[in-house]
Amino acid sequence: VVVSDLAPASAQTSATSVLSDTASSASSHRTRTHRSNLSVLIDELNREVRSNSEDTSATETTRVTSGAEPPTSAWTNVVNIFKAIGTVCSVTCPPMPNRIVRKVAFHPPPKNSGYRLQLDSEQHRYVNSAKEVVGKPFTLVPTPMRGLTHKDYAHIMERITPTTIKSTSGNDLVVIHVRTRMPAACESMRKQIILMTQPNSSDLGHFLQPHCINFMQVADSIGTDLYAFDYSGFGYSTGYPSEAHIYADTLSVFEHVKQENPDLSIVLLGYSIGTAAAVDVAYKKTLVTQATSLPPLSGMILVAPFTSAIRLLSSRPAKESTCCFDPFANSEKISNIDLPILIVHGTDDSMVPIEHSTALAQRLRQPLAPFIVQGADHQTVFGCNPSTFFRMALFVRTETLVGKNCIASQPVARSVLSTRTEKTVPV
Repeated sequence: VVVSDLAPASAQTSATSVLSDTASSASSHRTRTHRSNLSVLIDELNREVRSNSEDTSATETTRVTSGAEPPTSAWTNVVNIFKAIGTVCSVTCPPMPNRIVRKVAFHPPPKNSGYRLQLDSEQHRYVNSAKEVVGKPFTLVPTPMRGLTHKDYAHIMERITPTTIKSTSGNDLVVIHVRTRMPAACESMRKQIILMTQPNSSDLGHFLQPHCINFMQVADSIGTDLYAFDYSGFGYSTGYPSEAHIYADTLSVFEHVKQENPDLSIVLLGYSIGTAAAVDVAYKKTLVTQATSLPPLSGMILVAPFTSAIRLLSSRPAKESTCCFDPFANSEKISNIDLPILIVHGTDDSMVPIEHSTALAQRLRQPLAPFIVQGADHQTVFGCNPSTFFRMALFVRTETLVGKNCIASQPVARSVLSTRTEKTVPV
């Protein structure tokens, strides 16, 4: 404690002034009293500091002399050495560990940021995961945006049906069925349905907001019902995200949609990292269909796709060979998919450069010019461009395996398609 005390000014006494002498005496008395009080305070503080220091020194001496911290055992040193070796090997030795891919590639949004789950029988509380609502009636409640209330979501909630399924990965997934309000453009359109695989950093709730691009708008613009789901570790789906899990999850939802709609053909709609899940399912289903004659896919739409993870990180989308441990190898799989595939990309996409779509388009077994959106980036190519949805709707209605039947019965659609093809930006 540092105390600054200023000495009083010298009193000028005068033999002829009793008043001045008296005032000087009173001032000196107050000053001595003030200094006396400060001295007492300083002494008390010093005694307390010395007492604390002595206690600390005694405690430290006792700890050292008693040996409270035993020396590290030999087994502990051995375990630490093996942990260090394992860390080095997992980072430097192929194949690339799944946990590194999970850390770099997947960014699930915080739980509750998009929606919550609520049991119909217990509307006073929310559950913590999809596991708690398996086999029970429940409601998916979107998290309201600023300035909105739950009443603003009534028209959305009446059009979705939530459910849960068990993925082959062992995780419980949240799945929703979105009903379109648009009548089918032709009879063949009633035989198709959309399965959407979402981008990174989002969950179902982010696509259920009334003033943003949402599942209802996608379903209405294309003219078919739509299914969507949360990957493992996203939203309220259990487990953790990984490349193997999103493949297993998408395939499980695909089988669920086919079971619920046996007479419908599925059109896969993948966006960003969701394109890898869509390509993997289409690749596996194409191979299986050739052997077992299972109901085929009708087509696939890829929005802002990438060739592979290493090609994306190394900025070499046109690289011919694929490394054995390259995750999300879309470039290798897409050349074996015998389906109509529409690729959509923005010219200003800095996250996934447009050259990735160009490289993928060159590998299509059924060549189709990609749809290039001028001035669109990775987000606005899907969220703010009506032309994107018009093109996707035209693809589903006239260029998928089922949609081609619509062209034969509608000459107007055939003329629109031929005009559109001539004006499409070439690969």
